[in-house]
Amino acid sequence: MNLSGRIRHAGGPRRALAWTLLLSAGAAGCDGLLDVELPGSITEGSLYDPSQAAVLVTSAIADIECGFSDFIATNGSGAEETFVRVTGWWGGSHEFDDAPTTAECNSSNTSYGWWTPLHKGRYLAEGAYTRILEWDVPNKERLLAQSAIYAGFTYDLFGEFFCEMAFDKGPLLSPDETLAKAEDWFTKALGHIQAGGDFEMPATIASSAEQMALVLRARVRWARGDNAGARVDGERVQKGFVAYATREATGVRQRWNKVVGGNNDNPFISLAGPVNWWSGPGNWPAVIPFTGYRDLAILPDGRAVSDDRYPITLASAGAVADVRVPSQDMNTILNGYPFWTQQKYPDAGADIPMANWQEVWLILAEIENESGNGQAAIDLVNEIRDFHGLPTVTYLTAGDTEAINDMIIEERRRSLFLEGRYWATKLRENPWFPRGVGETPYPYSYQNGIRMVMPDSEFDLNPNLEPGQQGSLCGAQAPA
Repeated sequence: MNLSGRIRHAGGPRRALAWTLLLSAGAAGCDGLLDVELPGSITEGSLYDPSQAAVLVTSAIADIECGFSDFIATNGSGAEETFVRVTGWWGGSHEFDDAPTTAECNSSNTSYGWWTPLHKGRYLAEGAYTRILEWDVPNKERLLAQSAIYAGFTYDLFGEFFCEMAFDKGPLLSPDETLAKAEDWFTKALGHIQAGGDFEMPATIASSAEQMALVLRARVRWARGDNAGARVDGERVQKGFVAYATREATGVRQRWNKVVGGNNDNPFISLAGPVNWWSGPGNWPAVIPFTGYRDLAILPDGRAVSDDRYPITLASAGAVADVRVPSQDMNTILNGYPFWTQQKYPDAGADIPMANWQEVWLILAEIENESGNGQAAIDLVNEIRDFHGLPTVTYLTAGDTEAINDMIIEERRRSLFLEGRYWATKLRENPWFPRGVGETPYPYSYQNGIRMVMPDSEFDLNPNLEPGQQGSLCGAQAPA
């Protein structure tokens, strides 16, 4: 199994699955379950009874939501240059780690871990799917669709942000091979939804399982270079649709939004301004383009980014505050640097978007722009602007292909703020951020910031891998 040593030594797949469920059932330790009441104790035998089908699925969802929340708060936002660490960040570097830690989700809102719970949730979702296929249980098609959606979600995350992956003692896979697994799971989910009918996801996750699967499959197809497939899925997505990782700040099912814990509740990190402090070799501008999240704004003609690729802020005359990226200057100096907080997530119980219609609109906009349909791209962005009551884009014309692309990049930073998606844009564009060199004024290393490699333990525990293989599929993206 491609899990932590704790799970690997639990006694093989059956016992590992039982251990995963019991971990999930420990309310604060691994995020608890969603809306299913567990019996007092679950034996290994009863775990595989059809009566536990819903418990298996909701356990997988709980682990994956937990891991995703911690991913957003740490590597997901750090690699987007959303946060800088000014006083410490839970024991590790924040920006641009080369590999994830293997920690668990934790009951403390100032501790994090996403690698292990995401793999545990993936393994449980796949195992539940396989068994439910064989069982005669109520809501069978729904449970199969839910299992497939969440299994696919983990493969998508691993495929987009790692340069190599291995699963369940298997061989190393390329990002595209991992994304192909994600696409297959989303296709399975849509097949079950077609067979049984669309439905609401549990615990206010989403109003439509079908819409959630379509958003996620459009994302994966686009990441794989299948623009035609991404367009087919994207054009079926409804404006306004969002699926969430649900969070709760109180009660026995505490599932904290860790962004709030690290930035707002505890002054560990600050919302980043423009990166103007980096130094090192290469022909870099004084300010790194597309950086800075403080006081973002839009001009009356819809311009959000300058011709030099610097974001428009409230310092520009006539600019309107961008409500998608709310920030606040706390008028406090921490470790010698200004302390700013994000205001998108108001408290530790705020849900985190996992699948957002705005991402699909921007995928379609980029496809249209690449196809020479610049006005269609502008129109899609303006639908997002209208939705938020923001100035629409009038400063561009249909033939301004490069400027339209810059507009779309900046829209992703803003529309999907603190949702973990701008990192994917940076990887796709192969752009502008420093990699493993230079100095910072902050007390941590500024690492590579490209794609991650798996932790050392994965090469130690997988009998089909050798430690020397770490980074072997990364090519030029291998860690320095």
